[in-house]
Amino acid sequence: MGRSRSPRMGEPTSRKGNIVSATATTPTTSTGIAERWLSGTHGKTRYWAAEHADGVPLVLLHGYGGLIEHWQRLMPLLAEQHPVYALDLHNFGYSSVLTVTPSKDIWAAQVAHLIRAVVQQPAVIIGHSLGGAIAAQLAHNEPSLVRALVLVNSVGNPPDHAPSLVERALFGVLQVPGLGELLARTMTTTAGVRYNLELSYHDKSQITPEMVETFAGPLRRPNGPDAYLAVTRTFSSLPLDLDEGCITQPIMIVWGEQDHAMPATLATRLKERFFPDADIRYIPESGHCCFDERPAAFTEIVLPWIERQYAVTPMPPITLAAIYRTLAAHFGPPHEWWPIFGDDPAFEQILGAVLVQQTRWEAVEQAILRLQQAGLLAPAALARADAEQVALLLRPVAFYRQKAPGSIAISAYLCERYGGDAHTLLAQQPTADLRRELLALPRIGNETADVILLYAGGHAVFVVDDYTRRLMGRVNPAPAFNWEKAKYDYVRDHIERELAPLVEAGSAAITLYADYHALINEQCVRYCTATRPRCDGPPARRVYSLQEGRNSYLDRHDGCPLRDVCAWYQARGAEAHSAQRKI
Repeated sequence: MGRSRSPRMGEPTSRKGNIVSATATTPTTSTGIAERWLSGTHGKTRYWAAEHADGVPLVLLHGYGGLIEHWQRLMPLLAEQHPVYALDLHNFGYSSVLTVTPSKDIWAAQVAHLIRAVVQQPAVIIGHSLGGAIAAQLAHNEPSLVRALVLVNSVGNPPDHAPSLVERALFGVLQVPGLGELLARTMTTTAGVRYNLELSYHDKSQITPEMVETFAGPLRRPNGPDAYLAVTRTFSSLPLDLDEGCITQPIMIVWGEQDHAMPATLATRLKERFFPDADIRYIPESGHCCFDERPAAFTEIVLPWIERQYAVTPMPPITLAAIYRTLAAHFGPPHEWWPIFGDDPAFEQILGAVLVQQTRWEAVEQAILRLQQAGLLAPAALARADAEQVALLLRPVAFYRQKAPGSIAISAYLCERYGGDAHTLLAQQPTADLRRELLALPRIGNETADVILLYAGGHAVFVVDDYTRRLMGRVNPAPAFNWEKAKYDYVRDHIERELAPLVEAGSAAITLYADYHALINEQCVRYCTATRPRCDGPPARRVYSLQEGRNSYLDRHDGCPLRDVCAWYQARGAEAHSAQRKI
């Protein structure tokens, strides 16, 4: 797409078909800021790009009623040190108007598309007001794309910040068909725009006729007022509604001290409710738009903080797909991952998934063989067994006294609901419903449920275990992702999204997930051990009682196959080498 200069502040707008061009300063020759367009699922996105600096990229998200031009004072300051991108969110500015109901997920997907297609590396997201909620949603939905968040006077909707009576009445009227459209056209006039800007700025002298004209420009589009009204009617779904701790990227909260629309006290409540580890900074003599009222003060606070995050968050050296290919090349084709001893593989895999919790597989094999010898390796027999007898048979595994009654209860459930046929249970669709049913059974948590779904049921779900978190945390393919602390579902969903290109390229998801999980386990058993990893080899020797072919590569002495791309090894190479000498 070619570059074009937007008219300077104060120049008259001009129509191009049904689009009114922006009235803003976009001095591409003096600042290197270019205006471009990007096609996507919901139409076109207008964005500005300043790409001449070498720092970590920044992506700017405006608030409700905003547009790119709201960043025009700040963007040149940021662009001195960082590549900077700003976009018009759908329904605002001059990007396409949505034909579906606006939502944080749609806007987050719009930003994700820009990052993948244009920025092409994880970015720090600076979100103002509504843009802050969208930034947080993006970090939740696409954690690998977000390095850190800067939330500026952001929408958090703490429970004790109820709307006023006037606000409730106003939004109530806007919901009424016909009356809402009429009120929207009144509010989106030049006078209405000025009124809203005056509510947002502490220093009213900064609200010039040129600024009012800039914000009013998009409203002159034929569908401009209706586009803004569509967002207004969804306000109840736009504030943050995420679980505490679900976002693991570094977060800074910045607030204008004189914000009358959203008082500065909300910054602390936003931190307490959603982001307990966030840094908070206040900018005096500024209101809701502190980044525009005092851009120099904003950069003095934000840029050093970003640099600190960047210093401790290196760029991703390898993708999940590349990790898979490297491990597959090292360990060779997949071996028989799950040895079966009895006549009911599905049931035996369910039982093995429960028994292997906090236990080496060698011990699980011993326990299963003992059950088989006692004639209890079948749902009907195990369901009628004495718990104390089963516990004695399960002594090789950890927590055998707890696993014994759990195994009996699972067997009884299979008999009562499915006639003792595990295949009938596992053949159910959709996968999400079956997963909920498994999670309701004793001794089955997220990891165990997914092991059963993948290996026993043939459902395409990736298994996240401690080995996965350990390996990915060390190799660090997604610096913005906290592999150790992120919730189970977030890790699994992230991995499945990142592996989607491999599946699209022809690898069946079930086979890929099973093989990848097996390779990760082999890697952590042989090289990436919990303490004193064997980065430089030789691999740790591990004996599997009845599994053939698993030790065929143990004569190798070339060290960990991921050593050269491992962030942990690069950062702690001296300690790793020292540890090897002590082994």
